[in-house]
Amino acid sequence: MWMFRFTLLCAALLGLPAGYYATSAFLQRQEAQSRSPPRSVLYAPSTRNREKAFLKSGWSGVEDWGVWSVGSRSEVEVSVPAARSDVEFELLASPFTNADRVPTQVVAVEVNGTAVTELTYPNREGAQAIRRFTVPNAVIRRREPVRIAFLVRFPTAPFDIGAGDDRRQLGLGLIHLLVQYYDKDD
Repeated sequence: MWMFRFTLLCAALLGLPAGYYATSAFLQRQEAQSRSPPRSVLYAPSTRNREKAFLKSGWSGVEDWGVWSVGSRSEVEVSVPAARSDVEFELLASPFTNADRVPTQVVAVEVNGTAVTELTYPNREGAQAIRRFTVPNAVIRRREPVRIAFLVRFPTAPFDIGAGDDRRQLGLGLIHLLVQYYDKDD
C-alpha cells in the first residue's frame, strides 16, 4: 500500500495528471538516488599527463585544450563497472563549424553498437558546448569497457574551405567526457 501512495505522491509532485502512475524504472531510479551519490568519472585528453588510453580510433594528436576527431568515426572506451542504473554522459566539446561551409555539425552517438542519440551543434565558430545524454543500463552491460562511437556527419578539412592549412578532416573537438552512474554494491 505504501508503494501506491508513494507513486501517487510522486505523480502529484511532478505535476502529472490524475491517474498517472510512475513507472517502476522511475521508482527504482529514485530509490537508487536516495541511497548514495552517483559515481563520477571524468575522461579528459591532456598533453600534461598524456591521458590517451581511452581514445581508441579516429582521433588526432592530443593538444593542450583536448583532441580533434578525424574523419567520420571516432571511438573511445570508458569503464562503467557494476552500474545499477542508466548511465549519464556529459560531453564538453567544440564542434568544427564554419558559417559558410559547415553551418551545423551533427554527431550521432552509438554505445556498444546501439544508436543512442544525435547531437546537433549550430555554428558558433569554435565555441565550446555541453551535451548530455542517457544510456540505458541494458546497453551499458553488453560490454565492459563500454565503447562509444561518435559518427560525425560533416567532417571537414579547414584547408578545403579556405580556413587554414590544416588538411585533417575535423568534426568534434573533445575536451572532456563525464560519466555518472550508481554502483550495484553500496
